Amino acid sequence: MKRDMDLVREVLLRVEEDTSGSIKHLELDGFTPEEVAYHIVLLVEHGYLVGGVQPTVGNRPPIYIVQRMSWDGHEFLDLARNKTIWKEAKKTFVEKGAALSLEVLKVVLIELTRRALLA
Repeated sequence: MKRDMDLVREVLLRVEEDTSGSIKHLELDGFTPEEVAYHIVLLVEHGYLVGGVQPTVGNRPPIYIVQRMSWDGHEFLDLARNKTIWKEAKKTFVEKGAALSLEVLKVVLIELTRRALLA
């Protein structure tokens, strides 16, 4: 399954909104439960979300519990929150023909945010 940065952003936005303290199932329009679960696993592995993941047998998506967003998750989301800056960052990657790496995306978001603040 391919990583989808728009889905990464949507998951972080939804986790930030959650007040239950424990997300065991997250539905996002336009994405399958398997896609959502896969991206939650990636975000837990990368340290953007705090939670647990249990693999499953067969084609079933992993079972997950998201407790909260980490500091790094909040930092990334603060950079990605503005839709205009988010779209501009993605456009930059498309124009350059570059892969959308999370770390490089953060650098581009920081630069675009800096420019917006200084404008």
